[in-house]
This record gives sequence, C-alpha cells and structure tokens, in this order.
Amino acid sequence: MAEGARAACSATWGLGRTGVAGPDAVDGLAPGTVCLGVAGPDGTISLQERFDGDRAEVRRQTVVRAFDLLSQAWAR
Repeated sequence: MAEGARAACSATWGLGRTGVAGPDAVDGLAPGTVCLGVAGPDGTISLQERFDGDRAEVRRQTVVRAFDLLSQAWAR
C-alpha cells in the first residue's frame, strides 16, 4: 500500500495503513490490530502493531505511529 501510494503520487515517500480500529474483530483480527508501511528511496518498512483503546484512540495511535515510522525512515 505504501509503495502504491508513493508510485501513484510520484512521491519520494509513501505511507500505508490498514487494520481493525474496532469495536469488533474483523476476519479473526482483534480490535487494535494495525499494519503500517513506509516506502522511500531506500526501500520499504512494514510492521504490525496492536493498540489499546476505543476506535478513536486506535485511529489516533495509528496516525502517530505512522508518522513516527516515517520520521525514523527519513533520518536514515
């Protein structure tokens, strides 16, 4: 997803995220399960996280972690 975003926008960096914000599980994935990706000039980083809280809190933590991942990749 991050690589697709990068390519579609002809951008240097691309972010991708998907997951289950809740309140219910989806396809066997527990609420708070999130996959994140950052694609940049030196490759792609992807990971899975598990956040606690209600739907709004999971979404907030997802955005914060995505930008944290971007910052780490950029600093390399």
